[in-house]
Amino acid sequence: MNQRQEVNSLVLEVNQVLLEKHPSFKVTLEEFSNKGFTVNYDTNQVSSFLRLKFGKDTGEIIFDSVPIGEVLMFLKKFISEYHQIISEMKEIDCQFILNLKNRNDFTLYVGNDCDKCYAMMDALSKIALLNQHVTLQIIDYASFENINQIEIFGLPTAFLNQEEFAIGKLSLSSILFKLGTQQLREMDTSSIYDVVILGGGPAGISAAIYSARKGLKVGMVYDSLGGQVNDIHLLETVAGVPEISGYDLVEIYHKQLMKYPIVHFSYHKVVSIDYSYDFIGLCLENDVIIKTRSLILATGAKRSLMEIEGEQQYLNKGISFCAHCDGPIYKNKTVVVTGGGNEACQSALVLSEIAKKVIILEMSQNLTADRLLLDQIDKYHNIKVLCNRFLYSIEGNGHVESISVMNHLNGESEKISTDGIFVMSGFTPNTDFTNKFLELDERGKIIVNELGQTNLPNIFAAGNCTNKKYNQVAIAIGDGATAALTAHEYLLLHT
Repeated sequence: MNQRQEVNSLVLEVNQVLLEKHPSFKVTLEEFSNKGFTVNYDTNQVSSFLRLKFGKDTGEIIFDSVPIGEVLMFLKKFISEYHQIISEMKEIDCQFILNLKNRNDFTLYVGNDCDKCYAMMDALSKIALLNQHVTLQIIDYASFENINQIEIFGLPTAFLNQEEFAIGKLSLSSILFKLGTQQLREMDTSSIYDVVILGGGPAGISAAIYSARKGLKVGMVYDSLGGQVNDIHLLETVAGVPEISGYDLVEIYHKQLMKYPIVHFSYHKVVSIDYSYDFIGLCLENDVIIKTRSLILATGAKRSLMEIEGEQQYLNKGISFCAHCDGPIYKNKTVVVTGGGNEACQSALVLSEIAKKVIILEMSQNLTADRLLLDQIDKYHNIKVLCNRFLYSIEGNGHVESISVMNHLNGESEKISTDGIFVMSGFTPNTDFTNKFLELDERGKIIVNELGQTNLPNIFAAGNCTNKKYNQVAIAIGDGATAALTAHEYLLLHT
């Protein structure tokens, strides 16, 4: 089947879904028909493949080029589950979207195998769906391989009214906040909580559920529900779930949390902590103060930067952290992957299917990944492994063009031309705001015992921010449960 036949087949399939699910909807087309999809398809340039408009008072969603992969999955799901998507949206978010008055034209560049891209398509489409002043143009970046004037350094990338809006995934609430339409949510700050959990990753979610089931008054503060889990392409280590994407797992987390009377301080961060044995005061970014009798820190960790010359300058301009999301940008190009562990080698294998050449830089004498991954890497002729090397400088002109590395065995330096760098250098715990009153180890991690207790009696910690040896989702879930049970026992004895 040639490309044009594939397009026609897709048109018929999508049209059939519309007729079966929503026979009363009118779809505005690229040209002049409103009874079906009109195809304007040219393999040599990007052109509008189809336009969706659900009713006269809605915005418009434009798909450029032929939807494939995650884009195609999104298109089918969005059309077939339109009513369910709307019904599951929060009333407060819907109201914010409806109140948008200015013209907002989004252009979203995505990859066809990218969970983050799927999430951004979902969030921005909800805004376009509800507001007639919004349009969303979705473009598969691979379609732009011959258009040199467009520079994209990470996927997904969103532009608003032709100005850069975001690189990477944002939640719906984060997008609304960035648009300036997000008002402060109503917060219960008048009473004192029994326990507040800082962090929305697996440890924080587990702690919140266990605490709520004990009948405690529970608050959660997080800037992103799911934390690092959102960045996991495929998770195969959760008992009872053979495989699941990070995005789908976070959706399950959200539905489970909604069963309990937990107060969510969503998309907020704690700026400072006022500690006392009686009550702990948490100051949020918007100067809201919440008080709690006990505190569970589940703040997780963030990607470690290399802290070398040129790194800050080229973040999101050739420096990436996810091969699945940003890989399509480097089709037939040269990329460097830093690190020799499982994550680095998995990323190199993903990139080897896209890039012309993949260079793995490892400081040790050998790669440290599992033998299964090392055997796979040996089979790829476009993967080059350089051990005993450390990267000390990144150079470019607006975007990454080369790196400087040194062989620490003989002291020799060399410059390597590259179009991008994928940093796989581990994680740094999010504990900067705790060092004034909590004991940390040499890595900046909170020191806890087997019960999740810190050096302070009413502060507990769980997950990747602690000095536990292994950083795993399953372990973080257990840590969160342990910390919650320990906090509950403390409250029984001291209140």
